[in-house]
Amino acid sequence: HMMPGMDGIETTVKIREMRDGAGDAGSDRFAIPIIALTANAIKGMETEFLNAGMNDYLTKPIELKRLEEILKKWIPDEKKDTSPEGIRAVSEMVNGDGGTATGGETPEWADGLKSIDVNEGLKNAMGDAEMYKTLLSSFISSNKIDIIDSQFESRDLKAYQISVHALKSSARYIGALELSELAKAQEDLAREGLSEEIRKSKGNMDSLLRKVLSEVEAALDRTD
Repeated sequence: HMMPGMDGIETTVKIREMRDGAGDAGSDRFAIPIIALTANAIKGMETEFLNAGMNDYLTKPIELKRLEEILKKWIPDEKKDTSPEGIRAVSEMVNGDGGTATGGETPEWADGLKSIDVNEGLKNAMGDAEMYKTLLSSFISSNKIDIIDSQFESRDLKAYQISVHALKSSARYIGALELSELAKAQEDLAREGLSEEIRKSKGNMDSLLRKVLSEVEAALDRTD
């Protein structure tokens, strides 16, 4: 539940407090299902989420079958598209048999992504090369080395922890698994407040992040 300012559990508690204080006329506005999206699969966290007022949780990386189950469970029946077209669209999304799926072949423009497991990234994009390009573009725009460096140098370890947490997740989604693990190690150190340990080990993450960003930028240039 890593969020800046107020985490997901705190946010849920506030929403449920608004529901409880709204009275019969307004309580329905706050009786919305809240689903935790978390990388924290530690035993006992499910109870903490539910005790805070969440309805369910989904662990990262997201499995589309599980996502489908969650949506079916919590979307009201009157909001579901049960037409043949709607059912077919969901099936294509979950099973990866629609759109511009690559059929297991690596796109030529991705050949230069040597620091990335492209097949893993494509799997997270449901086999859709266009969606994968969107993930790669988002990775570039959301991970700024200068911001991460500034947060550490200013000793703002909370902000640094949030940034490397986001890097850990976004790197895994595009298939940069080694970078994701390095970011996770930095997140753990920041959580413990171990500034000197971060300084000693941060360079490995920085250099690989620069390499991944360079490869991604070059690959996207080849798609223009």
